[in-house]
Amino acid sequence: MLLLSLFPRRAYRHVRSPAGHHRNLPGHWLLGTDFSATSIVGIIALSGVVIRNSLLIIDFIEENLKQGMSLAQASRMAGAVRLRPMLLTTLAIVLGSAIMIPNPVFGGLAISLIFGTLAFTALTVFVVPILYERLARL
Repeated sequence: MLLLSLFPRRAYRHVRSPAGHHRNLPGHWLLGTDFSATSIVGIIALSGVVIRNSLLIIDFIEENLKQGMSLAQASRMAGAVRLRPMLLTTLAIVLGSAIMIPNPVFGGLAISLIFGTLAFTALTVFVVPILYERLARL
């Protein structure tokens, strides 16, 4: 726990954020579109969603720990509880952005949002609780 107190809590939210760039490129490649300036705007929008999801999982873990759960149980429970809202958010982003794909200006933004959200939802549910658990045990 000493390491967690030395490691700033706000640093956890950036765990998933910087890796977003290479997760969006396969989507552009699969759909045969160029990576554009609006694609970068999509990555910026995506980072807000990813950071929010990560922070909510961390808050749920800490709340579970305050209620007396073990670290392993608290992290698993947080991932399970946040899974449904994260899937609903992902579905809303994918369906809402899908109508923009044919647009020559905003297509890159939609592709970045769709493929990035799909990749990061899966990663955030599993990686953030595991990382929190591993860092807490150091």
